[in-house]
Amino acid sequence: MASSSTTSSKGCDALDLRYVPKKCRCGKRAAIRVVESEKPSKGKLYYVCDSEPRGCNTWAWCKPVRIIRVGDEMVEESPMVEESPRVVHEDPHLMARLVMVEANVEAFKTMMKWIWWTSALCVLCTILVLIADGKDCQETSNLTICNARFLKLVVAAVNATRNKEQTSYLFECAQ
Repeated sequence: MASSSTTSSKGCDALDLRYVPKKCRCGKRAAIRVVESEKPSKGKLYYVCDSEPRGCNTWAWCKPVRIIRVGDEMVEESPMVEESPRVVHEDPHLMARLVMVEANVEAFKTMMKWIWWTSALCVLCTILVLIADGKDCQETSNLTICNARFLKLVVAAVNATRNKEQTSYLFECAQ
């Protein structure tokens, strides 16, 4: 049976520590002992084989499992944070994938900004062309002049998008 200890807080059971039973190499259940020597590990629990005089050389530290009572339900956390070593193992493949995903996200953000600016400039160019078409193209019968102005606006819009310049440049080109 698992050894357990209970801590009480103001008369109610808040935490129940249990130790998971462990089998030793000989197949029997390992006993739980307490370190009694005057060392820094004094009072800690450990597993040891209790069969035969020398046992089967099974030895390991006990790591308690925290049982938290939530109402009538018991929730188990294993192992306790205080007892487990804080060692972080980084997987190089996982890190490489994370870097690749972050680069893809940044590229996607840049692409979305470029699409937004291009769309905004296309709408602006369309409005300017409609305004120019209403004024200049009715006055002149030559459509080549209107097409040249439209082409000039499109080139200015593409250059402004590439250089991320202000859209005021487009208004200068439209006149």
